[in-house]
Amino acid sequence: MSLAKILLDFLAKEKFFTEVLVVPGAPPKVRREDELIPILDRPVTPEESKAVLIYLREVAGKVGALDKRGIFTFAYRDIGRIRVIYGMQRSAYYLSLLKVPFDPPPVEEFFANPLKFEKFAEAVYYERGKIYAVFGDDWYINATLIDELFVYILKKGGKVITTIENPLAYLLKHYNGLIIQKELYEDIFSLKDGLEDIPLMVPDFTYIFDALNIYNLDFGEIFKYVPRSVNLFFNFPMKGKTFIKEFLEGKGVESFILLETIRDPLTGLVDFVITRK
Repeated sequence: MSLAKILLDFLAKEKFFTEVLVVPGAPPKVRREDELIPILDRPVTPEESKAVLIYLREVAGKVGALDKRGIFTFAYRDIGRIRVIYGMQRSAYYLSLLKVPFDPPPVEEFFANPLKFEKFAEAVYYERGKIYAVFGDDWYINATLIDELFVYILKKGGKVITTIENPLAYLLKHYNGLIIQKELYEDIFSLKDGLEDIPLMVPDFTYIFDALNIYNLDFGEIFKYVPRSVNLFFNFPMKGKTFIKEFLEGKGVESFILLETIRDPLTGLVDFVITRK
């Protein structure tokens, strides 16, 4: 079996968001929090990494000569979406393969106190014009909490949600509402491109996250396009309530809700702390 098919089969068996790194001279490795775990017992050759890239481009329907770097995505089977980021080092290709699954885990498998979450989600459903800054060690934990909220809201129904994300964490279903998820640098070329569409949809909730420009957000530009009645969510992958508070205030955001995610290292379950400003 080719290396490309081995990697795709591995990703197909993974339940949640997964990243596999393919770098010539080392075995392909899956990133697990602070670890890189080999999934083969031999290094990848430059020829193999190039062959993997060519095969994935064919699956994605891409044509033309290979660039020195790039990003593309494609749907794979019924497991979700695969995002491929590639570049070159010493004339050889390296790749990052990101699997984006459909739904976040069941509430009882993610939260330490599911009832606490459901009460909070019910309150958020009826809010208008609030700004939520979700922060904690891991962007993916933060994104999962936000998407758990969105799944609750969509199942309850009657709401429109728009997101501008880089990267996507989940491919959410509409359920009884509507959700429009735009992936930066794939569906749209810039944050402004995504913001310009928001007034046309008149959403109830909007989530903005760009892992490449977390602290360069232009809130003046955001508020120019996002109606004040919309509930806005932001993802800040770091600790420090004081830092986040001062950062938002420095950007001219006067009223917001801080939502800190805390993951238990023993159980893996997540709690959250709410601070209103």
